[in-house]
Amino acid sequence: MSSTLFYDTEVAKITYIKPLNTILLTWKGFVTTEQYIAIGTKAYEAVKHFQATNWISDQQNAKAVSKEASDWGKNKLVPMVIGAGIKNAAFILSKDIFNQMYSKGLESSAKSKGVGIHYCTSMQDAKQWIQQQRTVGV
Repeated sequence: MSSTLFYDTEVAKITYIKPLNTILLTWKGFVTTEQYIAIGTKAYEAVKHFQATNWISDQQNAKAVSKEASDWGKNKLVPMVIGAGIKNAAFILSKDIFNQMYSKGLESSAKSKGVGIHYCTSMQDAKQWIQQQRTVGV
């Protein structure tokens, strides 16, 4: 599947998957609040740059995030990416229970704005779900 690397650091990588019109945000481990905000801001820029309508957050290697980072994600990042065009978001869940709680905490913010949300355990499942959403036009 054709993809373009947009941004890469020691804590996260942002890739655009063209056939799915999807931003893939891959977390690599623990991030500070400052790193989380910086990566989130870059991901928002990627959404705008590619006019993406779908989002996959690969959190398999992610750890818990601070309350400040969680609040910023819920109150700032989610509205920003939705405003930029995101319609569907898949989360590949971490084994870290605290990160899972954070991921599921974003759900109400996104769903209240009409975004489709899917939780899964593999990249294949996330991509299949995004493809299904694109097929049915949800």
